[in-house]
Amino acid sequence: MIVHPIPHGWQMIDQRAHALLASQIATAWHPDARPAAANARWIETVIAISRHDDGGHGFGGHNHIGDAGTPLDLAGAPLSLDQPVRVMEEARGAGLWTGVLISMHVLRLYSAFRAEPGFAQFLDEQTERQKAWLRQLNVKKADADAAYGLLHFCDSLSLILCRRDLPTDGRAIEIATLPDGTRYDVRQVVGKKGGDPRATDSDAPTPITVEPSPFGKGIMPLYVEAAELPSLTFKDDADLDAQLDTCPRATLRWDLQG
Repeated sequence: MIVHPIPHGWQMIDQRAHALLASQIATAWHPDARPAAANARWIETVIAISRHDDGGHGFGGHNHIGDAGTPLDLAGAPLSLDQPVRVMEEARGAGLWTGVLISMHVLRLYSAFRAEPGFAQFLDEQTERQKAWLRQLNVKKADADAAYGLLHFCDSLSLILCRRDLPTDGRAIEIATLPDGTRYDVRQVVGKKGGDPRATDSDAPTPITVEPSPFGKGIMPLYVEAAELPSLTFKDDADLDAQLDTCPRATLRWDLQG
């Protein structure tokens, strides 16, 4: 979950909703700008982007609640092998190319924790699986790296938007530097009418632009759904889950200018 305080409680964006925003960003890329290996398996690539954060804990016990009874943001969630193991089990069923891309994502996220119990074996297994799957697909590692760069870009931009990291004064921040050496930045377009990206809901999308632009010309609408919870604390996951079923939903919107 991506969690923000709001005046009457909490705004929460599910990580799967963040991943759907990432897939919207992917579909905005101009076909000529996409890495060749991603273009050759475009549907599987978009599926990998939309599912790269699957495998999270269900609503049982206190997996989503901190000691104070408040919702846990993903940045404060305890380290565990459960999610990466589950996401790889699910990714494998979607096909080898989807599995390769999500496995590469798992390696990037968790390699820093190799010294933690169980992680070294899991990470080494992912490395060997990638080699075997790429041989079966007849795809070179460098081409897979370029395709994964697209997933990384979309994931990073989606997180910047969902976590409200984008400065509102027009300053640019880095999205990612891809394997070909190209650095991409994003900034809010100031001086144009738009909504406040920190608002709980707005009919006016926030205008943003990426430099250099890998997108087609025109304006591409982006959006993500967020739950607005009226309570400040929760007894347990079941209490949180029950309120998520009935709470209002806000739609956060951006206009991506190509």
